[in-house]
Amino acid sequence: MGLKAMLKRSAQLFDDQQYAITLMNGMGHIEKINKYFKAEKVIAGTAMIGTVLNDAGDVDFIGKKGTGTIHLVNETEKPDKFTKQVVSEFKKAQLGPKLTTNFLGTLLTKVIYNSVVNTLCSMYKLKEGEFISASVSTKLINRLINEAYHVCDLAGIEPLNSKEEEFNAIVHATRDVTPLHYPSMYQDISKQRPTEVDYINGYLYDLGKKYHYNAQAHDFLRDLVHLAEHAEIVTQ
Repeated sequence: MGLKAMLKRSAQLFDDQQYAITLMNGMGHIEKINKYFKAEKVIAGTAMIGTVLNDAGDVDFIGKKGTGTIHLVNETEKPDKFTKQVVSEFKKAQLGPKLTTNFLGTLLTKVIYNSVVNTLCSMYKLKEGEFISASVSTKLINRLINEAYHVCDLAGIEPLNSKEEEFNAIVHATRDVTPLHYPSMYQDISKQRPTEVDYINGYLYDLGKKYHYNAQAHDFLRDLVHLAEHAEIVTQ
């Protein structure tokens, strides 16, 4: 949420030889980064690794070592030597890096995942394993995935996973990989910080509107998350 201000504060430290590597949730961050870094110097990605940020530089990793994955993609969709070096270093760290050449599809794959797991778990203060054990979880996952993939189809974006693969990925991650994990959105709500829901569910809804499609479940969830933010403040 503070990316724009952070980039502005740090601008004097940047030069045209540096790369920006971003693994942020949601959408909207690339446009901010491009004000300081050319597309040729931007490596974006998504991380399927549960963590808890206790403090600056103090991170707890959730789940078994080596079970997480990171997808990396150049904004230009043309991997260069430096990008391959990053992948090599991430492999040494057992972060499970995978290099793709599908920029928007890579980012939207994680947005779709977060639009289901982050929002629903966070609103009801559920661990991921508690969410997937609910009898209604399958229905909720499918409804949100179907809306999101219809939006992507309209926009000409191809996520990395098919709808079936994305459903299975959500079930596997929440049930087998990080069942004890609270999503980052929950951590924001519990600390009375604004969430990134406008850049996740809100992004999908807004993108659908451009093509005259109403992704109403995502719009409804966006409002409910904002209500959860408000409730956390007023009930303390």
